[in-house]
Formats: sequence, C-alpha cells, structure tokens
Amino acid sequence: MKTIMQNKTARLISAYIFIFIAAFGIYAKTINYKLTYLDDMDFIRLCAQAYETRSFTDAFKNNVLFSVNNTPYYRPVLNLSFMLDNRIAGASVKFAHISNILLHCFCALLLFFFLRRYIIKDQLELSFLFTLFFAFSPAASYTAAWIPG
Repeated sequence: MKTIMQNKTARLISAYIFIFIAAFGIYAKTINYKLTYLDDMDFIRLCAQAYETRSFTDAFKNNVLFSVNNTPYYRPVLNLSFMLDNRIAGASVKFAHISNILLHCFCALLLFFFLRRYIIKDQLELSFLFTLFFAFSPAASYTAAWIPG
C-alpha cells in the first residue's frame, strides 16, 4: 500500500513539474520580444515613475495608468503586478515578459490543482490533459506573450 501511495505522489509531483516546464518552455521565446507601441509603452515606460514613487495601496486608488494617461479602466491587480515588476527589475522589458510567463505557469498549476481536487476528482490524466490544453491554447497566448495581457 505504501508503494502505491509513493507512486501516486511521484506521478502527481511529476505532473506539476511537467506542466510548469512545458508552459514556460512554450512561451520562453517571448522573453526577447520588444515593447509594442500600443499599451506596452504606456505600462512599462510611461508609468515607471509612478510605480517607483507610489505605495501598493495606491494601486487600488487609481486607474490602470495611475492617471498619467486619461483612461477609465480600473485594474488594481494589474497595477500591483507592474509595480512589483518595477520594484524588482526597474523598467526591464525582459523581466516584464518573464513575469507574465511565470503568472501563466502559476495559473496553469492552479487550474490543475482545482481540476484534480474539485472538478475531475481522482482522474489525474484527464486533469493533466485539460491543463495542457489551457497552457498551450492559442486563445490564452496573449496573456503570456503580451505584457498588458
């Protein structure tokens, strides 16, 4: 019985590791992408000073561009993400892309956890397959490849 549980645990850990590596690997090319002149420039360059001088609570008090550019969008979690990126690596474009890829990998791992635990109980293979569909889906690629995504 102990060997069966160890085998099941090893398969589960292997699945988590494979999902992370596969999701990271498929989007690794985007690390060297440049900024686009639509939203990327605004979020990375235009708001850099706001990210450095504001506190994390200000992310909940301002619009998505910290009122630097007049926009009606309120996205506090997005602001927190950009503020944290800026505090760690400044206005580094590569780090912003790495951060997006890591967030996508984390979302894939969370999906796998919830599918396996609550939706498709005790069917590791099916949960694994659905998670890979999510991780590799072209419909979700903008979230990992495009900085504001």
